Amino acid sequence: MSDLSLDATQLDRYSRHIILDDVGPEGQKRLLEGSALVVGAGGLGAPVIQYLAAAGVGRLGIVDDDVVERSNLQRQVIHRDADVGRPKAESAEEFVTNLNPDIEVEALEARIAPEEARELVADYDVVVDCTDNFPTRYMLNDACQIEGVPLCHGAIYKFEGQITTLSPMGPATAVCSPRRPSPAPCPTVRRRASWACSPAPSAVCRRPRR
Repeated sequence: MSDLSLDATQLDRYSRHIILDDVGPEGQKRLLEGSALVVGAGGLGAPVIQYLAAAGVGRLGIVDDDVVERSNLQRQVIHRDADVGRPKAESAEEFVTNLNPDIEVEALEARIAPEEARELVADYDVVVDCTDNFPTRYMLNDACQIEGVPLCHGAIYKFEGQITTLSPMGPATAVCSPRRPSPAPCPTVRRRASWACSPAPSAVCRRPRR
């Protein structure tokens, strides 16, 4: 793959990626050909969506069934005051389109049903879990494990955060905690949310093309 795979505008836009030895023009082309599903467009999902779009991940799926509230705006950085009352998925789609015209956005204003999860995740190279409840986290983990899709999981509580990438080639992580937790909300992002996007471009680049 040569520099000619990218047009002049893309070579300029992604130049700070391309000069990195571990990326180069081939890596950037793989990002543009890749896809990521972000589940949740709130405090954690917002900066993840922002950075994945800016990085040039060519197809972004965004799933969220909530609407933008004014109290969201101090941390959910892709939503504006004018977006209050709009579906978060719709607001996020508009943000990505304005940020980077290279990106194809697929927004879903709904909560993922268990019977839909496998088909949905199978259509992407990587899934980023930005949700705030345990049932959805377990459902995404199960679906990604079965379909062989890497899952990036991030969460934060007050001043503590965590992030991990779960490989479908590894053990079924659900067996580490076989007792399913209650459906009460689990810790999610309040600060430093952009950590969660960092493994996702790497997972996209390494994912074999279908």
